[in-house]
Amino acid sequence: YLDNNLDSNITYAYRVMTQDAAGNISPPTNEVSAKPGSAPDVTQNPQVELFGWKQDQGVRAKITWNTDQPSTSYVAYSTGVLHAGADNTADGGAIVKIVGSPDLNTTHEIWLYNLEPQTKYYFKAFSANEIQIIGYSAVLDFTTPEKIALLISGMKISDITMTGALVDWDTSKAATTVLEYGPTTSYGSTLTDANFNLDHTFKLENLESGVEYNLRAKVTDSDSNTTISDNYTFSTP
Repeated sequence: YLDNNLDSNITYAYRVMTQDAAGNISPPTNEVSAKPGSAPDVTQNPQVELFGWKQDQGVRAKITWNTDQPSTSYVAYSTGVLHAGADNTADGGAIVKIVGSPDLNTTHEIWLYNLEPQTKYYFKAFSANEIQIIGYSAVLDFTTPEKIALLISGMKISDITMTGALVDWDTSKAATTVLEYGPTTSYGSTLTDANFNLDHTFKLENLESGVEYNLRAKVTDSDSNTTISDNYTFSTP
């Protein structure tokens, strides 16, 4: 039963009775009431921010959108082409996952975790207001970035003097660095570079002569993945 042309300033009440073929009429149901209203406006396309692969979280995507009234936040996504509107299925019977929050807000942010790298996903955002009228975005898509492991290579210790040495290496991704060094594998001294680089160079100074030093590099990429190098040794003359 569809009741058209209602006034959004009026609360309407309804109850239902049924009649069988013999004309017997049932007792009425309980009364339900609500004010009519429009669905939350999700017609402005949601924005997608993609993040690289992270240990225990996979590739991540942040979906954000706004609505014109307080409403819930949900995202349906699949590797198959999603169907529009209230149909939460996808072509070919592909699995559709739905994540979200029942909290009522006008600004919405939903994170998708453990996405496969280098994969195309289809998604739509939808929001329901306090009387459960739902608004849907268009079906959109994004492609996740490839997974690049954070590797350390080419570790070289050169220009060794009685009081110093030069250490350099490369990483497969731009990363920050903490270089640990000292006379034992407990190290004790550190040098830090908070800039994201592919090529890393550190100059060790104020070393003691005639001492064997241990060192290792700890690098962290923009997705907070951390790789620690092997232990390397060198001796000052």
